[in-house]
Amino acid sequence: MGTDNRQLLRKQLEYQAKLLETSKNNTELVLSTLSTCVSLLQVVESSMPKTISQSEFDSIFAGYLGITGRVDGFHKKNAEYFDLEKSNTLQTVLESLRRAETIKIELDEKIQNVENDNSDVNSDIRNAEHLLKVEEEKYSSLIEKEKGLKKKLNGINKKIELLQFDLNKTTNDIKDLEPNIERLIKEVNTAKETYEEMVAYYSEYQRIQNGIKEEGYVDMESFHKKVDSMNDTGEQLMAEYDSLFKNLISDIENLQDKIDNRRKPGI
Repeated sequence: MGTDNRQLLRKQLEYQAKLLETSKNNTELVLSTLSTCVSLLQVVESSMPKTISQSEFDSIFAGYLGITGRVDGFHKKNAEYFDLEKSNTLQTVLESLRRAETIKIELDEKIQNVENDNSDVNSDIRNAEHLLKVEEEKYSSLIEKEKGLKKKLNGINKKIELLQFDLNKTTNDIKDLEPNIERLIKEVNTAKETYEEMVAYYSEYQRIQNGIKEEGYVDMESFHKKVDSMNDTGEQLMAEYDSLFKNLISDIENLQDKIDNRRKPGI
């Protein structure tokens, strides 16, 4: 709507307001008001945007229906002034408007049903989205748990590798130690035999030592001294016996030879 038209409409409205205050002629007032209404409807038509939302259209349509109701009321209240042609024309227009209103009501009901269905669908979608979000959170949690388990598994595998390495090393060490163990067993057995011999020797030594003590010797040293003394004496006696027996044996042998010679025949 142009600036000039706005100025004209403003002036018309100012005149209409002044007329409402001063006019005493109701017919003049009605005609002036209707003219103003027509002008206002023209402004509405020229200001109507090309694209509007459904809710905006419903509000505008409700305004037009209100105007239609006023026209219908005017027709019913002043029916005697209408000739048949005008009445039929107006009735046709009003009937068209009523059908349009009925159609609109039906459409509104359908739209409301669709909106309700959409609301149900949207509710189902929201529920599905919520369930999807829950499942995604569960999946994310499972992924994190899987990562944690994989990390633990890797740690366990590393420990197993270390244990396997230690086991192989221990096995090799045992193999290397087996010859030493066999030699050690032999040495232990030899030491055991030596120990048993030493125990037997010590036992026999103790028995001899006890016997020596029973013979009146204080200790082994005094016994050794006595033995050494007896050995010296024995060697001297053996030398004397040897000298004596050698002389006796020589004399006896000479005597035996003489006896034997005498016993020979012819002597």
